[in-house]
Amino acid sequence: MEFVWIQPGAFLMGSADGPEDERPVRRLAIGRGFWIGKYEVTQEQFCAVTHRRPSINEGDSNPVDKVSYEDAQEFLADMNRKVPAPAGYVFRLPTEAEWEFVCRAGAKTRYPNGNDPAGLKFMAWFKDNSDFKTHPVGQRQPNAWGVYDMLGNVAEWCADWLAPFSPTETADPTGPAKGSHRVIRGGSFADVSERISCSFRGGVPPSFRHGYVGFRVVCAVNIRPVRVGPALPAQPKQGGK
Repeated sequence: MEFVWIQPGAFLMGSADGPEDERPVRRLAIGRGFWIGKYEVTQEQFCAVTHRRPSINEGDSNPVDKVSYEDAQEFLADMNRKVPAPAGYVFRLPTEAEWEFVCRAGAKTRYPNGNDPAGLKFMAWFKDNSDFKTHPVGQRQPNAWGVYDMLGNVAEWCADWLAPFSPTETADPTGPAKGSHRVIRGGSFADVSERISCSFRGGVPPSFRHGYVGFRVVCAVNIRPVRVGPALPAQPKQGGK
């Protein structure tokens, strides 16, 4: 599993032109750097950790699909037991804010490469070019920080419960403490361009399994209180491995 280092920073989260649940646009700070999977978790990787192959769209290099939020948590728990992470860090799902921060990669536009839906075909597998199936990860263009398939292919679980944006939170939001639906982001191979954007939000019950939902991993400080050790040594500049 390859990771990309993401430096701390600030960005505008949401969209003034999108649905109501993408508003209000707010400036958020991401206070700690973290590592994020360069690609979505593949079927080969999921099988190596869990010894299960749940996906409908088969292919070792394709993103794992038909996994619930609960399945993703089991995968991450196994990964944390088997793979040593740097002191104070854990493997987990990205928060919704971390996800959008990485997806935008500094962009303020609807898509990482502009506002024109015609440009999506270069960065994402979606309804217009996917032949209604997933594809091996990393075949479309990455965003400016070198992360692939943030839009399309499979929608990705985030750590947060789905809820309206809080205008009072300004740094490292983690969402409400409880809810009925978990956030999914990024859209999938089955979605139209309107649902494939940096700011589009979706939510489903944590037990939901479908062929268009998968996930990616971050290696970061836990979002619950933990004893935090030293950061990763020799942290590279944005977009490095």
